[in-house]
Amino acid sequence: MFLQLKEPQHQSAILVDANDARREMFQLMLGNRSLFFEACFASIEQALADRSEPDLAMVYIDRAAPADLQDLGRLRASKPSSALLALVEEAEQADIERILDAGADHVLPLGLQSDRFTIATISALAQARKQRRLVADKDRAERALTEAKRVARAKMILIARHGIDEAEAHRRVQKLSMERNLPLADMAAQIIDAESLLC
Repeated sequence: MFLQLKEPQHQSAILVDANDARREMFQLMLGNRSLFFEACFASIEQALADRSEPDLAMVYIDRAAPADLQDLGRLRASKPSSALLALVEEAEQADIERILDAGADHVLPLGLQSDRFTIATISALAQARKQRRLVADKDRAERALTEAKRVARAKMILIARHGIDEAEAHRRVQKLSMERNLPLADMAAQIIDAESLLC
């Protein structure tokens, strides 16, 4: 029996902060936490120009000013699948709520110790993964509904053309699907296309 060890999962991150010393501190803090920095940016504009989709986008905000909140919203829109962690010096509860409303997944006041920093990054990444799963589930459900409608339409065509019942129409679509080695929805699409040519 062989023991298989799990490979460590490395996740990518970008950091937006105009302060060189603080950027270096963040890189050192995260260097041993399975996160690697793809890039560090001095401004939101530079981050927006970058087309990568990192697992985590960290943004330093001096205070929750309207311009900072607008920048956060722009970054959220340009990197929708990335976890967005806002780093702030000091923030009141109302400031934190405004930052979250602007698009951050998590807010971390920097006066806290480093283990809190880890918790914040983990929760931000978890939130982003949850969001990606929800989007993927929604997409799968929409595809399944579209395919079901396509199959139903193909069956209606067969019912009208051949004067058969719904069960027989379904059996015929399935038989054609197996004979042609096509998914049921693709076979239904071919039936619909053929009907539109005959009309």
